[in-house]
Amino acid sequence: MKKADRADLYVDALYLWDDRTQLYKLSEECAELIVAINNFLKKIKLANLYDKTEADQIKSTGEAVQKGLELMEEIADVEIMIEQARLMCGDGKINKFKDFKLNRLKNLIEKEKNEKSS
Repeated sequence: MKKADRADLYVDALYLWDDRTQLYKLSEECAELIVAINNFLKKIKLANLYDKTEADQIKSTGEAVQKGLELMEEIADVEIMIEQARLMCGDGKINKFKDFKLNRLKNLIEKEKNEKSS
């Protein structure tokens, strides 16, 4: 879906369900994402155990793939709700915070690289 179409859809959603409702929904989707991340990490850990039979390894790998798909779905849900929240709060203010956080991340990465190379 095009960005303009998504924006129209978000405006409609905010009109039907107020800001407060959508923020609760964002909170709910974030909680579901946390659960999906944890489930995925558990399956990845279990899929890598060495003492499994080949059949168990295949089953574990399939379960890890399924948990990965569930994770992707939850990421999409959270992104949709974040886009709505950005509409409510204003992109400009959020982008200022984002730029600050990205610069901080850049500095942390550079610091880590320098410490590893010394």
